[in-house]
Amino acid sequence: MEQQHPIETAYQAHRLIPLRLYQTNQLKKVDNPVVAAPALLKAMVHVGEKTYTFAKARRAVNDLAYDRNHKPCVQSAEMWKAHLANLQHWDALLTFLDTLAIFLKAKTPKNKGDRTMREFEPQTEQPPLKRCEISKQAQGLASGIDEKIVLNKLKQLGAHVTAARDQWEALAALARFYPRKGIPKGYVDALVALLETVDLRSFKQVVTQSLIFYEANQS
Repeated sequence: MEQQHPIETAYQAHRLIPLRLYQTNQLKKVDNPVVAAPALLKAMVHVGEKTYTFAKARRAVNDLAYDRNHKPCVQSAEMWKAHLANLQHWDALLTFLDTLAIFLKAKTPKNKGDRTMREFEPQTEQPPLKRCEISKQAQGLASGIDEKIVLNKLKQLGAHVTAARDQWEALAALARFYPRKGIPKGYVDALVALLETVDLRSFKQVVTQSLIFYEANQS
């Protein structure tokens, strides 16, 4: 059986964490997975695999689903455990913890009324786009950017997407930049929707061309 991508595992797992755990009055709790996951990642990186063994690390990741009284603080501790069964090595755990925090930030509004990143539902078939379709999609995305942006950040987003080796890395790149000031959220949401339906190569070409068209529109 093909092993699930650790970023996909993180995406599915983040859906089990209630949004209320990201509220200000919840952040002080050390057993809150929103706080504990990044802390665990730092500890693992700092100590290293030889000291913080894979078995110990996976137990710690599983324990994120419970509070200090061993009561579940996710919607389903069994589903959480099932997702973690996909993580079979140290690097997969690191990737999981890193992207779990990224997806949580992307789905959590900083202020009341803020939009959050669109849900990602990949389709079974993701055909390549024709050249004319790529240009059409790119022009539509570029013309749809009507928010105040920071162009350098938008270019950084494009570079991260271009470097992605698969659709899950591309999704993580979109989520990483989503909460940042100067990034047009409508544009990113449109890219998430596009990533669901087209192959990665076409997706990258659309992103690259959309940034070219956007800069041309500003001159």
